Amino acid sequence: MRNVLRFLLIIIILVFTLNCRTDSHSDDLQFYITTITVNFEYGIDLSPTAYKNIYIIWIEDKPSSFIQNISVCQKLVQGGLTGTALPYWKINKYPISSSSEIDAVTSATKANTNFSVSAVLKDNTIRKFVLYFEIDRSYEPNDWFSDQPALLYSAFINLDESTSTYELLPLGWTPNESTQNIIQNTPFGQLQNEMRYITNLKEGLSFGLADARSATKMVKKITVFVERSNTSGLFSTPIDNNSISIYPNPSPGQINIKSTEIIDEVVITNMQGQTILRFQPKTFKTTFTLDKLNAPIGSYFAKITTSESVSTHKLQITE
Repeated sequence: MRNVLRFLLIIIILVFTLNCRTDSHSDDLQFYITTITVNFEYGIDLSPTAYKNIYIIWIEDKPSSFIQNISVCQKLVQGGLTGTALPYWKINKYPISSSSEIDAVTSATKANTNFSVSAVLKDNTIRKFVLYFEIDRSYEPNDWFSDQPALLYSAFINLDESTSTYELLPLGWTPNESTQNIIQNTPFGQLQNEMRYITNLKEGLSFGLADARSATKMVKKITVFVERSNTSGLFSTPIDNNSISIYPNPSPGQINIKSTEIIDEVVITNMQGQTILRFQPKTFKTTFTLDKLNAPIGSYFAKITTSESVSTHKLQITE
């Protein structure tokens, strides 16, 4: 009887060990990249129209103290706009931001136009977060302020839900150097959620009709699209998964893709998730170069959409 119990115990241990190994191996194979794309649709020109929109985009999960800056205007850090535009981020988020992220993104200004910004979520353990979009067009007055404050838009995103597209809604406005405490108890850099000060005319100390010069008019719509790609096939050279071959990899710049299926689209992104090349070959084989696009040495992702599948592959550009 004792030998039978000992034998059963050994069997249980073996089964448990095999299950653990299987689960671990499965986890190693299942690696996902979450790409976040923010689409800005421009509204109407305010006056004067010469001023550009300055903006900053970041994602944040406060319970885990996670913050990732997606797009930052360098002038906020290097001077020239410090404290005047986008004070909410400058005062509250800059001190807890990674300097490498801030230094890696530039030119977050646009003049009266639509645009898109993409980035890869750097921590896949983050499942819920808020995406923020702060925007300003300084020196454009309405009846409440001689210099309109910055506006903050946001959307709550849950990666465990099936939703892939979200619309950002106005969260509040932030007084800057010129507008702090013009309305009582509205200090510099502190978010205010009373939107009537931004959207309505002033009639004495009360509110009048909607203000056509409201800074919110410059925003038609801000949406964010979340895409979760299975990148269990980050292959070394030559890449071959029976349907797609990529060679050479690493490469000094010229890369070949061969597929048994028609290649509908190829999208190349850098490690920050920014798209640097997108084309639709509609063939079984294509060649492209990254060195002519001034792509620096380093790692990139190639998202390849064929008539039958979508896959993401890692590329390495060398000297």
